[in-house]
Parts: sequence; C-alpha cells; structure tokens
Amino acid sequence: MNVIFLGTTSNYPFSFSANNTKTEFLARGLTEQGNKVTVICGVLGEKQCATVQSGNSKYDFRYVIYPKEQNIFKTLFKNTKKIYNYLKLNYNPYDKNIVVTDLSYFPLFLIYVIVSRIAKYKIISIITEWPLSFHFKSNWKYWDSLLYVCTFGKLIDAILPISDSLIKKVTKFSKPVLKVPILADYSTDYNINKSQKIKSSYFVYCAGAGYVRIIQFIIDAYKIFLRHSNEKLLLVLYGKPEEVNRIRQIIDDDNLSENILIKTRLSNRELFSLYHNALGLLIPLDPDNEQDKYRFSQKIAEYLSSETPIITSPVGEIPVYFNKHNAFLVDLFTPEAYAEAMRYISIHKEESIIIGRQGYELGKKEFNYKIYGEKLSNFLKKI
Repeated sequence: MNVIFLGTTSNYPFSFSANNTKTEFLARGLTEQGNKVTVICGVLGEKQCATVQSGNSKYDFRYVIYPKEQNIFKTLFKNTKKIYNYLKLNYNPYDKNIVVTDLSYFPLFLIYVIVSRIAKYKIISIITEWPLSFHFKSNWKYWDSLLYVCTFGKLIDAILPISDSLIKKVTKFSKPVLKVPILADYSTDYNINKSQKIKSSYFVYCAGAGYVRIIQFIIDAYKIFLRHSNEKLLLVLYGKPEEVNRIRQIIDDDNLSENILIKTRLSNRELFSLYHNALGLLIPLDPDNEQDKYRFSQKIAEYLSSETPIITSPVGEIPVYFNKHNAFLVDLFTPEAYAEAMRYISIHKEESIIIGRQGYELGKKEFNYKIYGEKLSNFLKKI
C-alpha cells in the first residue's frame, strides 16, 4: 500500500511532540509491514523552512515539510498545490492509496479531503481528542469544533480512535473503526544497568511547558512530599523558551531550584535512561476535566516501556488497562494524594520495581507499535 500521513505532525522529524511520536510509530509499523509510507506536514507549513525539505527518516519512510510564508492565503494556495502534486505523483494505480489525517481546523480538514479525493486516495482520520471537550477562548473555535465533530466522519472512509470513549462518539457515522491506542517501542535495548534502578532518587514528569495548571499541581504535590522525603523531582519540558522560563520562575519563587530540576532537549536515549532510572513517572489526570476523559496520553506508553511504575488517576481509558498490580492509581485528584503515592514508592522500592515490570508487560502486549503496525496494515487493506 501507499500510505501518506497528512497534517498529523509538526516539523517532523526535527521537533518533539506527542503527535509526532505517535505518527512515527504508526509509520514505522506500516513500513515494517512492507508498505510505502510518507509523512507530510500540514498545509500551513513550517516557519522554520524557507524551502521544501524532504528526506528519509532513520526508519526508512519519507518525510516532507513545506515552508510557511508571511501571507497565510499565499501559503495555503502554494502548499495545497504542492500537496496535490505530491499525491498525484506518488499515486499507485495497482495498489491502495490512503491518506491519514488527524484532528485539525475544519477548513484545513476540508482541504485535505478535497485534495485527497481529487487525487483518488481513500481518507482515514485519527482521532485522539474530542474537540468539544476543549476550553474555548473564542466563539469561532467552538463553532469550528462543532462543525468538525458533526461532519468529519461523513467525509472519510474509516476512523482510528484512541479510546473506548471516542469509539462511542464516532459510531454514529457507521464507518469502519480500528482502535489505535498509545504506542511505544518495547524492543529497544539501551544497555542500561537494571541493577542500578534500586538506587534511583528522583521522580519524573514529562510535558509541554504550556500545561501550567498540571505542572503547578505536580509542584504542589512535591512540596508536600518533601516534608518527609528528599528525593528530587525532574521536569522534562518541551515548548517555547518563554514557557519553560515561566515554570523555572515558579520553581525559583518557591525556593525549590535545588530540589526540582528542569530538563529540555533530551535525546531519545537520554530520555529513556531518565525514565528507566526514576522511582516513579507522574501522569496526573483530572476526573473533572472533560479532555482527560477522552484522551489517552502518548507519554503513558513511553513511560511503560522504561519498566518504571506510573502514578496516575483512574480516569478515561486508564481503568480499561490498569490496576493496582501494574500502576499506582491515585483515587483522589489532590496534591496530598499524589504526594502520598510518591512517599509510598520511595519507601517500598522493591515493590515499585515489580509493579513497573508488570506495567512494561502490559505495554508490550497492548501498546506495542509492531503489533499495531500489522493490525493497521490489515485494516487498511480492507478499506
């Protein structure tokens, strides 16, 4: 098959994000199944590019990035034409040709649909969030999301939801559905000495620096934890420099700069090593937040692949997979409850290692990109 991911990434492969990571795993899995795969940036282009950039990723699939000009309409016109030409040039009349899109603004989604249809491609849509669960800062974003969720399923050929909650939302479209959850690589050997794990002395939270509310929640929990323990907290942050500096200022204002360390721009190996040697990996989910009920954080699959236990709440997709044997589930979404879970892990290190291993086994079975590469390939062949 000829599979093209269109608008599912941002500046791939040069930037880090959850969408980039998931697309990469899907592309890897499909490539390993013998499919031709391309990852194309969105029609809005990337401001980092002055001209079209393309090449082969280290996983043997192709990527294409289009430039972003100062005039948005000029950008849309030029990049739409480039995308159509690419689809047409790479169309295989003797095989299936499929475009995979993701949630986007409705006008952009329409561009992808129209261009793909004209080029005679089937269209599949990934859905990892429920747009109407967002907090809207403007009316036009609300109406854009409403229009999208009411119509997108009618314009495509199949849907790839990330969670059971989202499957329930899209059944009304009566289109083929394959649940594609969070994904990670459970086969890479980083030659990390597992005997050192018992000597770990820190917890980790990885997130975009713009998620200030949740980062503040983590910091508040850690301040309570510090009353009885002295392990450090490592925040792995990505995002704009001003966003990272804002978090750094919060830490400085609390006089916690020696206890809370910020890490940025880590390589995959450095990140995995950090995860693997941690006491626990934090992923707080708010039961009162509508977004958390539908989404399924890509970080969880990556956390599990490190064999370190996760600390989270039984919200959304979590109870479908996790229990007390493979994760530390915190019933109350309060800093006090999360602090207590951290304290328990710091005291019961041997038990936490066992739970981390069980989490790894769960991930290897349920979130392995290799397994879903085969599942998705077989699914697409039937579309």
